[in-house]
This record gives sequence, structure tokens and C-alpha cells, in this order.
Amino acid sequence: MSGLVRTRDSAGSGSDLLELDEIAERCGLHPDLLRRFVDLGLIEPASGSGPERFPAEVTIRIQRAVRLRRDLGINTNGVLVVLDLLERIDLLEARLRALETSNRTR
Repeated sequence: MSGLVRTRDSAGSGSDLLELDEIAERCGLHPDLLRRFVDLGLIEPASGSGPERFPAEVTIRIQRAVRLRRDLGINTNGVLVVLDLLERIDLLEARLRALETSNRTR
């Protein structure tokens, strides 16, 4: 069985990378489905880590994708669009909170 790989990023802090088989096991999915997700750009390997090592956080994206497909019947291409939009909304909300906090401290 594959497993957790400990690496160091450019800042020197430790980051957890998981092999594709470990992610598949954690998410309850077949590794071939995850390879399809990689081919479609739904998940991306960690840069410089090899083709099948991913940041542990991709499990969250995969679980969202599975729920969108299962619960709403959205096809994989639609899931890509929805996930990208959700991530943009999260980023914009974080920026808005930072601006609101900055304005309160003035």
C-alpha cells in the first residue's frame, strides 16, 4: 500500500504529500477515477513531486466533486466549472473579510 510522503517545500516547512492510491483509499474511490480527475485537471500533482503525489488538501476537492456528481448529477466538466467558481467565491470572501478587518482598525 502507498502512503504519506513527507517533503519540504521551498520555505523549508514540512508538507504532507499523499500518493494517489492513498487518496483513493481515503476517499473511497478507485485510483483509475482519480487518474481521470488528473487528466481532466480536476486535481493536480504537487509540483516537482512526481506524477502521483498530491497535497493532502486535494481530498477536500475530490469529496466536493464526488458530492456534486452524486447529489446534483453534474457531469465532470460541470464539476470543474462549479469547483472553480466556489474557489473564487472563497477567495473573494476572504479578501472581503480582510478589507473589513482593515477598515475597522483604522
